[in-house]
Amino acid sequence: MTEVLIVVAPIFALLAGGWLAVKTGLFPASGLDFLLSFVNRVASPCLLFTGAANLEFGVAFDPRVVGAFYIGAVLSFAFGMTMGRKAFGMTPGEAAAFAFACTFSNSLFIGYPVSVRAFGPEAEGPAFAIIGLHAPLLYLVGTLVMETSRRDGRGALAAVREVGIGLWRNPLIWGVALGLIVNLLNLPVPSPIMEGARMLGEASPAVGLFGVGGALAQSRLMGSLKPAFSAALTKTMLHPLLVLGLTLAFRAPPDLAKIAVVVAASPGGLNIYLFATLFKRGQDVAAATLLVGTLMGALTIPIWLLIARAVF
Repeated sequence: MTEVLIVVAPIFALLAGGWLAVKTGLFPASGLDFLLSFVNRVASPCLLFTGAANLEFGVAFDPRVVGAFYIGAVLSFAFGMTMGRKAFGMTPGEAAAFAFACTFSNSLFIGYPVSVRAFGPEAEGPAFAIIGLHAPLLYLVGTLVMETSRRDGRGALAAVREVGIGLWRNPLIWGVALGLIVNLLNLPVPSPIMEGARMLGEASPAVGLFGVGGALAQSRLMGSLKPAFSAALTKTMLHPLLVLGLTLAFRAPPDLAKIAVVVAASPGGLNIYLFATLFKRGQDVAAATLLVGTLMGALTIPIWLLIARAVF
């Protein structure tokens, strides 16, 4: 429990800092849109670019483990879409943002350090084999669904051209695509450009969390708590449960499978809010889910650690 609290403490500190800064007027609320736009359109694409460009596909990559993780993620996304539409009466665009919150793990800042602390340095390679594909793959899935559905049912089938234009203009997709091109073709990138992109990418988590904290100061949390709790519960309980079952069914190596379960048990990260703000759908629910999920993860991750150690 202590190791989990140590990992999540900086997240709460940045959220609290943003909340206090906006509440006290130290940071103007009018500047939040610009701050988060910087994260969405500059810093996060750079983070995705450098991550995809430096991804080592062969490091501890086991298709049974990675497949179990992402099949579980897609099933969680589908469950979230259905729950958003049927249980909460959300529009298709809102449901897509809600489903993304049910799916996207805080893998880098919670899943990875918890895995290494729990299973030792040998967990680094397997964890990165999952994390390296995490943002590129799930952003691609989420963006495809969002671009198809965010017209909220108004002629989606006749809007293929709009979907293509939306994807073409999405800086996150460009960040992933360019990074993969550099990686797969082994293209040389001048050091100043790569280092600059790395520096911008490193700003994304801290600046984004500060911005989310400021947004929480303006969000209608009370009206968003029920869907936020449902999304957080799906992320921290259903996703790892699916990964556990699938790794057993696929006869995945136990030392790798337990890491996948712990990463899947990570609560939703900053990207669930950034995704919602990028498409302007479900921002209040996403912000509340980030807060509720992180609190919930402090309780559920130790449970999944015990389960993973017992099963594997």
